Amino acid sequence: YDYLIRFSERTSVGNAGIAGSIAGATSKIIVHPLDTVKKRVQSQTFRELGMMSGGRKAAVDAAASTIRKSKPSYDGMSDCIIKIAREEGIQGFYRGLVPSVLKTMAGTGLTFAFFTLTKNTLESIHDNRIAEKERLSLVKDDLSDKKI
Repeated sequence: YDYLIRFSERTSVGNAGIAGSIAGATSKIIVHPLDTVKKRVQSQTFRELGMMSGGRKAAVDAAASTIRKSKPSYDGMSDCIIKIAREEGIQGFYRGLVPSVLKTMAGTGLTFAFFTLTKNTLESIHDNRIAEKERLSLVKDDLSDKKI
């Protein structure tokens, strides 16, 4: 982000949004494999404990029994990493990457754009107040010089 916006004195909102989107996509691509492992271990626990209620519980139980037959259970993160690598290969760690990256790009880009918009607006207000105080000071100095 800093590399992409450091060449201008005041960052434009569009540039900040683009830089934020690129930064978000980069971080998601790097983190996604571990996020996949975390989600699989969490969802396994969720299914095993049957943490659903109401009418959806029966549907989830039926789906969970099918999933249990086809998906291996994991004994922790390292076991999950080994099983994904063995059974699905490297691409198993990157399932669902595209929608996840698109969502992150939109969210991070908008966050950086709105941050920059707010920052620029507040800086403009501050700069205008300082300029007004300087003008009043000059007028006051002119008036005091004329009284002598």
